[in-house]
Amino acid sequence: MWRCRSNPRASHGTAPAPGSREADELVASIRRDLDAKKPHATLDRLHTYCMKRFASLVRKHGGGECGHDDPLHSRVGRYVKHFGAQRNLLQMLERIIKSSISVFEAMNDIRNNKSLAHDNPELIDHDEARFIFDSITAILRSVDGRRFED
Repeated sequence: MWRCRSNPRASHGTAPAPGSREADELVASIRRDLDAKKPHATLDRLHTYCMKRFASLVRKHGGGECGHDDPLHSRVGRYVKHFGAQRNLLQMLERIIKSSISVFEAMNDIRNNKSLAHDNPELIDHDEARFIFDSITAILRSVDGRRFED
């Protein structure tokens, strides 16, 4: 569930629980835009989901609360640090997970300067947006899989 916190400096909340109203609305909104062939319109909401999801994962793996101003790549880095300390990962697997930090860092720039998050004069190209969306969701599917979660 995504919850508002009384502390405005607290994290963006937790990721929406599967089947929750918030999750259903977010997924439905993203699917509508994908079906309408507007992947650039999904990037802002995907970024929001990632912020919430990684705050939840950091908390779950003993990394404490993420601050409101913590960028996405910092949250991913904290998740990798705390998760990796709890698991004996294959070197290749650890390298792939760590390399995703730079992908999420680049996503911040796209969200802020090429998406509908702000009044940007230019939006990201359709094909590039779709590739970014597919790449980020592939990482999320791996992170949300049993190997990375339980």
